Amino acid sequence: MSFNINGSTSEIKTSYTGFEVKYKTGEKLSYFEKAQKTLLEMPFATAKDKLEFELPLKKWKEHCDADRKLRRESYGVSKFSDLEKAKSEALRSVNIPREGKASVNLILWRGPVNEIEVDAAVNSANETLLGGGGTDFRIHSTAGPLLVRECATFKDGCQVGDAKLTKGYALPASFVIHTVGPLLLENEKPDCSLLAKCYISSLDICEKNEFKSVVFPCVSCGFYGFPLPISASVVLPSVINYIEKHAHSLETIVLAFHKDISPEAYIAEFDKLFPSSTSSSIPAPSDKSGTV
Repeated sequence: MSFNINGSTSEIKTSYTGFEVKYKTGEKLSYFEKAQKTLLEMPFATAKDKLEFELPLKKWKEHCDADRKLRRESYGVSKFSDLEKAKSEALRSVNIPREGKASVNLILWRGPVNEIEVDAAVNSANETLLGGGGTDFRIHSTAGPLLVRECATFKDGCQVGDAKLTKGYALPASFVIHTVGPLLLENEKPDCSLLAKCYISSLDICEKNEFKSVVFPCVSCGFYGFPLPISASVVLPSVINYIEKHAHSLETIVLAFHKDISPEAYIAEFDKLFPSSTSSSIPAPSDKSGTV
């Protein structure tokens, strides 16, 4: 996405997650590339920021696991929920068994993804990965400026249905998995396969990095226009199918609903899939959990 404006004195200003980027006129520039360059060239506020930014992902995981109590002092939110609290507040919960392995706890939970302490929080991002509204805004605001700076290292951003991994910085979640959901325009047919791919791509990252817990927002719902009933009918079977066939390290998957998103469609779909109980260990319905 580039532009060319004639003239030599005026300038255009734009902003990515609070960072103002200025463009001289008379030049053909890419908003995206210029924003990335500006973010990566900014000086670090402190030596600690530089150290955290440059820490490899594996070392960051060790850092987060080593002293959780100390890390909590630097969270970007005053209140947060750990997994035990989230489990006690679950709207619905089920333990899905895996052959030869411990079951995976699938939870529907009312709360924002930027306020729960898990290994990874999934961000419903746009293709630039440089910040936006809704969940994207809350995650970047809580994590702090180092997150958008790390996102700027992905030269091509992220394609719809794919996912990218970054550190979580000041989030209660140790890592952020950024995925880009499909945008549903008026009168268009929902692309259910791309929505399912967002969740599968994110879960693949969890397994590759041996994460035990992950929280998802309602990807593509809200501003992106995906109807919640269709989302529920795609996401729940896809996640259940993944647990049964591919999950190894994962122990807890949380599907979170911010106050602006009603959980009713997901509760209804959950109760259809698991009619005998709302909070217990029951077999996953394999006849309803095929890939979508």
